[in-house]
Amino acid sequence: MYHLYHFLSAVYGEQEEPLLGCHVLNISPQHGEYCDTSAYVLSSKLIPQLLKAAKSTPLYKEETSQLGSSYDESRSSYSPQLSAGDVSSRTEFRWLTGSVRKSAGINPVYLNIRYSHDEVSVMRWLRSPIQSPSPFIFVHLPQFSFRIWSQMCREMWRKSRNLQI
Repeated sequence: MYHLYHFLSAVYGEQEEPLLGCHVLNISPQHGEYCDTSAYVLSSKLIPQLLKAAKSTPLYKEETSQLGSSYDESRSSYSPQLSAGDVSSRTEFRWLTGSVRKSAGINPVYLNIRYSHDEVSVMRWLRSPIQSPSPFIFVHLPQFSFRIWSQMCREMWRKSRNLQI
């Protein structure tokens, strides 16, 4: 959290600006670029824009059966039936951070170089005698056991905290 806060403050200042920062992927032919679901930063100022754009941004017909969506004949489009817990669906998330984001005119802030998806880079930073901030804001390591993952998180937190003091 320290690193994320300092990074965003240095880049955008202390004022809350509309921001969608994430690891941007481009693997969805339907939705184009969208945010990886592992972590993202969304300022509250963007929520009204996204909600407004969501009302007029259709899902593709083949996706609606997966999402429990309904066809709106008056708009000739499919709309997802979203509730607070539904956005965890990868398809909905691609739709929201891809198609809806684009319809709302929101450009994502690419945090791709601040993500780590491999333990070697993280361990190299942890074991380094050089006392520098982590080059990563987000670390996504799904293949680890909980014990190894929680130990690594504690070590990253401890080193980051010690660097901030």
